[in-house]
Amino acid sequence: MGIQPDFDVLTRRLESVERRGSGGNRKRRMTLAELAAALKRETTELTQSGLEEELRDLLAPEQLAGLAMKLRISLFKLCERLEQQGERNANTTGSNGGTEEN
Repeated sequence: MGIQPDFDVLTRRLESVERRGSGGNRKRRMTLAELAAALKRETTELTQSGLEEELRDLLAPEQLAGLAMKLRISLFKLCERLEQQGERNANTTGSNGGTEEN
């Protein structure tokens, strides 16, 4: 597809992320590296049968065939790009020795 994320916009949006969990909703800052790690975790749990169950009313069977693998490949590539950009951001800010705080 050749579509790339706008890392400046994404970084700004990650400055105030609402996370929902057992402790309720809370806002916190998230780095590109943290987003990549979370996306990787979710991507590894992606299954063909799960996609078929979720999307069977929206996509034809021939569109669903092999979709999980295609999505996994694309999402892992995106994670790599997020990690690379996160490293660049950390190196250009240099405010904390190249590490990002939580």
